[in-house]
Amino acid sequence: MLAVAAANSHPAYAWWKTYGDAFHINPYEIETIAIPDPWLNHTATRQRILSLAGQIIAAIIPDNIDIKTSGTKGTKHQNIDFHQREPDVIAEIDNLYITGLYLEPEPLLAQLRTLRTNTTWRP
Repeated sequence: MLAVAAANSHPAYAWWKTYGDAFHINPYEIETIAIPDPWLNHTATRQRILSLAGQIIAAIIPDNIDIKTSGTKGTKHQNIDFHQREPDVIAEIDNLYITGLYLEPEPLLAQLRTLRTNTTWRP
C-alpha cells in the first residue's frame, strides 16, 4: 500500500521520466522509487499514507477508467488519472512524500507539477 501511494506521487513521476522511457513502467523503476523513512517508521504518518493509498484504490471504479489509444497499431490502454480524479489525495501524498525526505515542499512541488504537464521535458 505504501508503494501505491509513492508510485502515484509527483516525485515518483519525475523519477520515472528521468530514469525510464516515459512510456513503459518496468520493475527497476518501481523497485527504486524511494519510500520516505517516516512512512515506514512513524506510526501516524504510516497510517495516514495507508489511508490515502486506500482512497486511491477506492477510486478504481469503471466510471473513472479512461480508454486511451496509442502507437501505430492503435493499441488501447485503460488508464485512471488519479491526479485529475483525486487531486486532494495526490496533493497530500506529495506533501508527505517531500517532507518525508526532509525537503521543503515548495518550490519543489511546483516544479514537479509543471514537469508533469510539460510533454516536451526530457532529462
